[in-house]
Amino acid sequence: MSSSNLPRYVDPRQYAGDAVPLSGRYALADLRRIVAASVASDGEVGFSLNFRKEGARWFAEGRVEAILSIACQRCLEPYRLVVDREVRLAFVSDVDEASRVPDAYDPWILDDGRVLLSDLIEDELLLAIPDIPRHPDGTCVAPASSDGGVQAPHRPVAEAAANPFAMLASLKKASDPENSKENAD
Repeated sequence: MSSSNLPRYVDPRQYAGDAVPLSGRYALADLRRIVAASVASDGEVGFSLNFRKEGARWFAEGRVEAILSIACQRCLEPYRLVVDREVRLAFVSDVDEASRVPDAYDPWILDDGRVLLSDLIEDELLLAIPDIPRHPDGTCVAPASSDGGVQAPHRPVAEAAANPFAMLASLKKASDPENSKENAD
């Protein structure tokens, strides 16, 4: 189903009672928080959800799949993040009930018994984005310098950690008045 045919709100109790699976697609450009977190908003997200009731609680399980264009925090160039995320939600009425949800599920607090479907899908996509998104090691492109050339890549953290004060020592040596007198003679 395309987003125009999808229900705006979903009542997990109704879908669980009817045992009706729900699947569809949203354009990434229609998901404002994904647009804000991405470099480009072309493409779409596909999803499928199955609702069920177990005891007094309602659950949704399924998948969310998309390809996001995210800025690498190393080189600031975009890279494609392939999202294939398993969805496992338990619908609850309050924070107290959320603390009792089995570990295999993420709690979703129902305010009025309904879920804004696009928010549910968007939240799952946002959870798939790493805290510090970056290309795999060794695949970053060195950033261009202001004169059009390519800057040397940054020193690896291990090198900088080996002698963290080397740069300070060279600056101190260059600004030392005694060194200036010796260099002038």
